[in-house]
Amino acid sequence: MEHKERAVFTKINKINNFAVFKDFDWDVSVRDEGRTVGKFKKLNIIYGRNYSGKTSLSRIVRSLELRKKHDKYQNAEYSFTHEGPEPLSQNNLDTCQYSIRVYNKDFVDDNLRWLSNPDGSIRPFAVLGDENITLEKEIEEKEALLGSEDIIGSLRYRVKRETEDVEAVQKRVKTAQTALDNKLRDKANGPIKTNPNYKQFTYTITNIKADIAALQKKPQPNLTPGQLTELVTLLGEQAKPELTFGGIFTNKINTLLGEARLLLEKEVKPTQSIQDLLNDALLQKWVRDGIESHKNLRPTCAFCGSTIPTDLWVKLDAHFSKESDSLRTDIESLLLRINTEREKLPKTLPLKQSDFYSAYHEEFSTLNEQFLEAAQLYDDNILLISSVLSLRLNDIFHTFPTPTLAPTRLEIGSIYSALSETVKKHNKKTETLDNDQSTARTVLRLDEVSKFATDISYPNELKAINDLSDDITSKNDTRAKTNSEILRLEKEVQALKNKLKDERRGAERVNHYLENHFGHTGLRLSALDNEAVTEINFKIFRGDLPAENLSEGECSLVAFCYFIAKLEDIETQGKELIVWIDDPISSLDSNHIFFVYSLIEHVLASPIKTANQKNTYKYSQLFISTHNLDFLKYLKKLSKPMDNSPKPKADCEYFILERSNDTSQLKLMPKYLKNYVTEFNYLFSQVHTCAHSTAIEVGHESFYNFGNNLRKFLEAYLFYKYPNNQSNDEKLRAFFGGNQIATSLANRVNNELSHLEEIFDRSMRPLDVPEITRLANFVLDTMKQKDPEQYQALLDSTNLQ
Repeated sequence: MEHKERAVFTKINKINNFAVFKDFDWDVSVRDEGRTVGKFKKLNIIYGRNYSGKTSLSRIVRSLELRKKHDKYQNAEYSFTHEGPEPLSQNNLDTCQYSIRVYNKDFVDDNLRWLSNPDGSIRPFAVLGDENITLEKEIEEKEALLGSEDIIGSLRYRVKRETEDVEAVQKRVKTAQTALDNKLRDKANGPIKTNPNYKQFTYTITNIKADIAALQKKPQPNLTPGQLTELVTLLGEQAKPELTFGGIFTNKINTLLGEARLLLEKEVKPTQSIQDLLNDALLQKWVRDGIESHKNLRPTCAFCGSTIPTDLWVKLDAHFSKESDSLRTDIESLLLRINTEREKLPKTLPLKQSDFYSAYHEEFSTLNEQFLEAAQLYDDNILLISSVLSLRLNDIFHTFPTPTLAPTRLEIGSIYSALSETVKKHNKKTETLDNDQSTARTVLRLDEVSKFATDISYPNELKAINDLSDDITSKNDTRAKTNSEILRLEKEVQALKNKLKDERRGAERVNHYLENHFGHTGLRLSALDNEAVTEINFKIFRGDLPAENLSEGECSLVAFCYFIAKLEDIETQGKELIVWIDDPISSLDSNHIFFVYSLIEHVLASPIKTANQKNTYKYSQLFISTHNLDFLKYLKKLSKPMDNSPKPKADCEYFILERSNDTSQLKLMPKYLKNYVTEFNYLFSQVHTCAHSTAIEVGHESFYNFGNNLRKFLEAYLFYKYPNNQSNDEKLRAFFGGNQIATSLANRVNNELSHLEEIFDRSMRPLDVPEITRLANFVLDTMKQKDPEQYQALLDSTNLQ
């Protein structure tokens, strides 16, 4: 497959809190001598000493491959500049669309656990097996049925259209539901929440939906205006005092009527009657009253003044007999009792309507009206009896018929009993007032909700939404069947492809690289059948026996060959790869270092040449890091892709990682290190840097490593200057012209700054920068004096003056 001609990733913009990268800013750190910001290119070589951050960079890139954060750096922050339109950072690793393969320690731990743990495993991988025309044809037919979303008639096109149908109906449901919810929300937040009668200060759309559901389950009749007024009045009620009523009423009307009947119908006659008096009741009453005013009181008539005849009293006593007097006395007694009964009759009830809760106002009003009517009728009947008795009293010798009383519809005693029940209910209501008011609020609220639901045709709107939801369910069922068919075919296609796979060829590819690139025939990777789980396992053999106690170098060789072979596995075939290789030559000798380089060049870096066409490459972008200057020398010889500029030049960039204390920075590689490949040139540049004390402000690492750098530089320089059997001390003394002080100082700095065992307290003291600077200058001055041409050549090679 032809890969992209341009770099996919151009920068790692910023890195915060990821191992040695504390506050890395690409645009600040990665600049050339002209202060132009550098960029990643198609091929990228990174040099850095151990612990300078090479593996940390590879872990950042591997987080893109795995699409998840590194377990140890969950709070780290980093972002990338790349060719895609969307930002790419630690926050959206799962959206990375690039095919990335990273070789580092984590890759080895994940895929080749057996190398570090005998109980671990080596993850198998498969490459394409021998061609099988029948299988490939069957795969082609099934994939044609699956098709793509753009091919009309294919299953994937069908499921796309079915998905669109579902989404269209879902949109209609959402629109209808939103419109209905807005109505409900406005009602809940407005008239109901703000109505003080309801006290629903937290009423929401959820509550109004619950109320409507309750009404649908148990409908509530609409309240009449009177019921509304009654409930609202109840809400304004305050607790009233307890009422007492012990009224008892005895109806004496029948008793009085019976006694009156006897007196009215009783017949009495005078002993010797006076006819005129019998004929005139008024005259008889007048005479009766006159007797009381004259007899035994005066001899003359008070009316006319005439003398009263002596026999008049005898005649009158004969007319008004003792029997008539007795009847008269009885009638007067009964009249007195009747008057007393009338006086005792209550004119009103002892309680007022305002004494009761409003719920009982109407009940009390009815009882009060009934009482007034009953009391008036009772009084009227007693008065009728009294009137007839008075007539008999004035006409004692004539009988009178018993009066017919008005019929009584209501009994005062029954009204008193009903009033007692009303009082009981009133007193009980004091205990239940809070609950009654709460119920009233609920009833009032539900009444308003019920009327609102009717006004907006809630059942019809809900039915329309439910109908649409049923349609979605039906369409989802149809889509599910299509998806099931797609899944079935995909599984069948995968099963057929698996028949084309061959894990054994993956192991053979690893062995091919071990044998042909490293000449290592002792170790081999074997693919073994695991019948328990019907899969292939990889295992390393030395000869015919499982390999044990592999050296670090052997582990590195097997791991890297495994990685290179895995670039050809089924999952990688045909993809545009971004490859990051982190220091693949750990623990390898110089021969194996060259073989690693040759493997990278042969399998990965060399161009694919096609007649009359521009070279293409097996990668979209390649990154290789190392701590080894010999390996760096080989990496500079890798086949380099060319850019697309009018005058094509190598699309390759070199970087260096520099660590100061616990922080590292990625920078463009200095020209001398990029152009001159020996460690000797590099060590010279580091010693030269320390010759200037102000350099520590920008290059603390050179001072910190001065002991090691000076020791290695002098060992190499003095070996070629004095190629004899003299000791290092003798060579130093010869170099410094016999100056024993300079020789001792150099030895002390070399030993103390490059070793800490036996002088551990040195690590607790700050570096003596002036002493380092003096020694560096003394070494350089001596070298300049003794070998001026070589000294100048080293300056030229490192771009130093």
